[in-house]
Amino acid sequence: MLKPTSEMNLSHTQKIQQPQVTAPEVLSFFETIFRNDIRFRIIIILSNREGAGLREIARNAGITHKNLLKYMETLAEKQIVDVYPVGIKNKVYKLSTKYDYMRHFL
Repeated sequence: MLKPTSEMNLSHTQKIQQPQVTAPEVLSFFETIFRNDIRFRIIIILSNREGAGLREIARNAGITHKNLLKYMETLAEKQIVDVYPVGIKNKVYKLSTKYDYMRHFL
């Protein structure tokens, strides 16, 4: 069984090499892993818009709006998306302001 190497086991002349990774490389890695995850697709869709209705998000995510609703409720509960009522029945979903920085990466 392999044991992790700790800094204390290294001599003073040895240094731990930190890989030089850019934000696009990290995001590409996550996209490769989570490409088929609906929640990831929703975040990408909303990062490219100021807000969108349920049907628009569903159409772009490739699922029905009825199936999308449970994902949107979960993301709203986790405060990843903000929900704004429009009229009596309709809602607009927007990426939460605390995640606005994601717009620059996705």
